[in-house]
Amino acid sequence: MHRLAWYLNRICTGMPVSKKSFLKQMEKSGYSARYVLSVFEFTGKDTAIVHIKDEQALYQLIELHPFSDQPSSRINAAIGGHSHDVAVDGSLIILRSINHPHPVVIVNDSDGTSIPRPLMPQALVIENLQNFLHLETSLEFVAQHTDLNPLLTEVIWSNGNAINNKLNSRFLTSFKRTLWLVDCDLGGIQILANAMNYLPEKLMEIVVPTDLEQRLKDHGGKLSPEDRERLFTLAQKHARLTYLAEPLMRLHRQLEQETYLISKERI
Repeated sequence: MHRLAWYLNRICTGMPVSKKSFLKQMEKSGYSARYVLSVFEFTGKDTAIVHIKDEQALYQLIELHPFSDQPSSRINAAIGGHSHDVAVDGSLIILRSINHPHPVVIVNDSDGTSIPRPLMPQALVIENLQNFLHLETSLEFVAQHTDLNPLLTEVIWSNGNAINNKLNSRFLTSFKRTLWLVDCDLGGIQILANAMNYLPEKLMEIVVPTDLEQRLKDHGGKLSPEDRERLFTLAQKHARLTYLAEPLMRLHRQLEQETYLISKERI
């Protein structure tokens, strides 16, 4: 098990950790002390019980640094009341397309991938459910800012960071091309960073609106100093994220993708 995963495992199971050693290990992995203290709260001076302040950030850390010596299954872990410490041994992906607008479910597990119908050759991964539900509007928006052909595209709901379940990699790599439409904020860019850890570059086309700066000014919200610092760290680790992260850091603004659904009459 990776050393950081060892600490995360102890934290999730309520075991004490050395605050000094944990902070040092997080720093080695690219996380600032400020970021750590925004996610965790320590009770005790050195050997401390750790409380979770930001569960979403914790889940992202576990995705990046998974436990390798978990109990054999979530079912076994449930016997001791620790099922939430163990990943489910399967995953679901919901997708739809212009030709097949009713959503279908892809099942990924240790036995393989269950696909209920033939699929289009390219995919568009959308972070938020609202944009996924507005299928035609979302496809039209992406087509305006890329060379995407909506008629040849499967639209996948990422369900936040759930798309980065390692069981999904086999299915995602079956496409010839994959585009990603995420929030222009720390959460969205973290999803991209997580996906970059296991997907080839050709399947990581990031949709960046050609008028992003104007949209940040018109419809964006304030980017906190803490999120700006974390964005800087991610962009340093993944240079391809700079194109999306740089305007956010420079303007101190962030943008939710639901704003792409605002009608032209209201812009």
